[in-house]
Amino acid sequence: MKPHKLRTMQFWQRAVVVLVVFVAASAAAPAVQSQPDIMTQLADSCAEVRRDAVQRTTSINGRPNAAAIARLAEIMKSDPFPFIREQAAAALGLVTPLEPHTPSLIAALDDPSAEVVSRAAGVLGFNVNDARSAPRLAELSEDPNFRIRSSAQAALANLIRRGIVTDETITRRLIAALSNELREPSYEGRELRISATQKLARLQHPDAVPGLIAMLQDPSDARRVAWPAIRTSKDPRFVGPLVTYLQSVAPGQTLAQLTDHIEAAAALGQMKDSGAVAPLGAIISKPDLDEKIVAAIVAALGEIGSTAAKPFVRPLQASPSQKVRDAVAAALPKLVDDTPPRTIPAKDLRIPSVTELFGPPLKLMPDYGYTLFTYEIPEGYHGFLAIDYDTPGCPPLQEVDGRTLIRFDTNGHACTSTGFRESSRKAPSLAYRVGGRGRAPMALDTDLTEFVWAPLPPTTRLASRTTWRAAMFAGTKAELRAAIGCTP
Repeated sequence: MKPHKLRTMQFWQRAVVVLVVFVAASAAAPAVQSQPDIMTQLADSCAEVRRDAVQRTTSINGRPNAAAIARLAEIMKSDPFPFIREQAAAALGLVTPLEPHTPSLIAALDDPSAEVVSRAAGVLGFNVNDARSAPRLAELSEDPNFRIRSSAQAALANLIRRGIVTDETITRRLIAALSNELREPSYEGRELRISATQKLARLQHPDAVPGLIAMLQDPSDARRVAWPAIRTSKDPRFVGPLVTYLQSVAPGQTLAQLTDHIEAAAALGQMKDSGAVAPLGAIISKPDLDEKIVAAIVAALGEIGSTAAKPFVRPLQASPSQKVRDAVAAALPKLVDDTPPRTIPAKDLRIPSVTELFGPPLKLMPDYGYTLFTYEIPEGYHGFLAIDYDTPGCPPLQEVDGRTLIRFDTNGHACTSTGFRESSRKAPSLAYRVGGRGRAPMALDTDLTEFVWAPLPPTTRLASRTTWRAAMFAGTKAELRAAIGCTP
């Protein structure tokens, strides 16, 4: 036999021996216990198991079966932990078709947890082609809780933009709610104004125009989100405010100011209103203006196309700026409309204020901050601790020795009218057991867990719509696991 054939036979003999040994060992080994199926996990007493099962449910063969879908809907309705209900709403949002489950999602809009309501609103607005949620979303778009209000506004605006909701009354109610957000004047409230302006812009509705005009004088950079909608609008109500805005052009402006004025000029060019010709001509006659704004206004006059602009544009052919001369060369051939330009009424050459349009300033942005905590917990209390922030009628938080003191009652509850506070993490929180034996220190992460997700049954109602509940746990890790239904 040839050497290479012998080596080949020896190799396969060794392979067969290894295979036989492996099979024999496998047969002798005890059978691996099968994992519980998803339905068993969804019904498990341990909140952690249910949470993980909910998050995995939508990956079953690409989508959950009918039984799993029904279980998700039931969890969203009745699980005592709001975090799990929120995850169930998110998982249900990946089911197709989703419209049969719209009633369950609408019911979740009445959940006491802002997180559950926000998630359900998002699913209804972005994943469902069904208008039945619109009336409730319209109500929630005016909710005192800014997290709920913002989510409902986004959801309803998207349903309207996609043509799912066509009820004009609901659209106008949403626009009124969004316009109301502009009344928050603080710098911290700019996020509210930005979000509201973006939604107003996407709606492209005549009732949204006053809100977009009001943003022209926003002191922060929030006004910039209004420009895309203004540029594409043909609404004549913009002309007077835009002209007024451009009349503030002056030498030595910041880049941000210059950018805003260029946007205003471009918008006037797109509107093609001949009433803007004379005011724009007067602006570019000012000395020492930045070449970029002069070129932008010349381009706008070219887009308007009125021959009345020629006396203002022609002298700029001799401008020392090549950018301006190029703009003039492009604009002059377009100035062919010899229709007499209109005159903008003096009453329209102004930018009405937010207060004039929508009412006096409001504090809509919730109080929020960072602090160092000291907790006082009743002696002998073991279980979940709840802190209800931003709750009217409760006392404000007190500072003691440079730390925020939170004192829990015998039921493990504390409430305050102060807005939500988060640990600054600059130093560890301090915690004490307080009772007949005095004040005994507690060890963080051993006797007290600061950040946990605690039960809040869907039938529970918090003290106020603005209440922001945070939770902790007083006790050992084994006690915490037992409290969420898990084995140690």
